[in-house]
This record gives sequence, C-alpha cells and structure tokens, in this order.
Amino acid sequence: MKLIKVALFTTMLISSQFAMSQDTWIGTTTTTNGKIGLARSGTVKWNIFNETNDDFRISTANGAQSNIIMNANGFLEFRSQTHTVLNIASRAPGVNPYLRFSSNDDLKWSFYNDYNTNDFLFATSTGGAANVKMLIKQNGNIGIGTTDADAKLTVKGDIHTREVRVDMTGPLVPPDYVFEKDYNLLPLSEVEAYINANKHLPEVPSAKEMEANGLNLKEMNLLLLKKVEELTLHLIEANKKIENLDKEVQSLKKDHTR
Repeated sequence: MKLIKVALFTTMLISSQFAMSQDTWIGTTTTTNGKIGLARSGTVKWNIFNETNDDFRISTANGAQSNIIMNANGFLEFRSQTHTVLNIASRAPGVNPYLRFSSNDDLKWSFYNDYNTNDFLFATSTGGAANVKMLIKQNGNIGIGTTDADAKLTVKGDIHTREVRVDMTGPLVPPDYVFEKDYNLLPLSEVEAYINANKHLPEVPSAKEMEANGLNLKEMNLLLLKKVEELTLHLIEANKKIENLDKEVQSLKKDHTR
C-alpha cells in the first residue's frame, strides 16, 4: 500500500512539473497561455511568465505592471506604482539586514542596517570580515573612514577638493572692527612680552591646545586675518614714524649744508 502511495505521489509530482513547464494555475482553474498563475480564493493575484523577448517577469494578475523583470543577460529590475520599490528586512531579532555584492562568489561590498544602532553602513569584506568604509548615523551624521561621526560630516583621512566655501553666519564675524578708531590695538611691547612668556601670539591657541582640540578652520582663518590687520596697523604706524624721521634727517642735512 505504501509503495502505491509513493508511486502515485511521484506520478503527480512529475505531472505537476510538466504542467508548470507549460501552463500552471495554482488555486484556480483559470488558464492563460504561457503563464504560471498564483491565486487566492479562486482569484489570480500574481503571474509568473517568460516574455517573448526572453525576459522573465513577475507581475500582478491584470498584467498592467510587471513588478520584477529579469532579462536574458541577468539584469534585474524592480518596478512599482508606489514609493517602496525594494524593502530589505530581517525578521530575526539581532540580525542585520544586508545587501551584498560579490564577484566570482567572493564578497566585495555589503550595505547593511546595524540592528543595535540603526546606523546604515557601507563595508568591504576582507577574509570574510566586514571592514566599514562609511556610515550614515540615525541622526544624519556621515562618517568616512571612521564610525565615530560626531559631526554632519566626519572624515578620517585626506580630502581632495577644488574649493571650500564657508558661510559667515553665526557668532564668528570678519574682523573689520580692527580698523575702527576705538579698537584697542595691543602695543608691540606688550605683544613681545606675551610671546616671551607664552611662546605663541595672543588669542592664538598653543601647540598643545591644537593637538588636544584640533583646529577650527573658520575660527583660525578669521583669527589669522585679525592678526594680519593688526600687523598692518603697526606697519602703518611704523611707516609714519619712518617718514617723520626721514623728514627730520633731510632737515638736518639742509641745516648742515648752510
């Protein structure tokens, strides 16, 4: 009896496989040539079929929209009439959902959502271990070469660019106030005393402070501009003194030749 059941099941399986190579409809008796139909409650919901140009397509029952298309070259396309085209999710707790790219069965790149932090990471694979190259944190901060993205863009390494433009909004303003009449220009004698005592210019961070806290380019550029403007004022004052001395020298020469 068992042998008869096995034989019947095998016959049904072979018949089913043969039918699916032709026309197969699961859950309904409706038939349309060249398609595999999947039905629920007797109504076809999905079609799986091979297009005349050899595209493999999965579409909704009405055929108005092919949702997934794979052509003969292996290119895969997702289409949708809604905003969600591809959703990659992991149902297992603690498992990161991955999108992986391989070459010759060797994993090269993987994009994944960290289950614990909700950060989105871009990683290469070395010996099977993920090597994170870039991440986007849940708060929008981006890290390149580092996972410690403590600003909107954190880069651990060199940046090669043609130009950097910095907005001047905020508490830091260009130091044109140096040229105001009431500006308190530090005398050079006091600047000299400060340098001798501290080994750096007034208001400029020391080397140890720069090593510990880094360098704010906007703040430092404005500070250096301020020092250039102060130096310019000192040069103007020194030039006036030189011109006055030159006039005195010329006057003494005239008196001496009389």
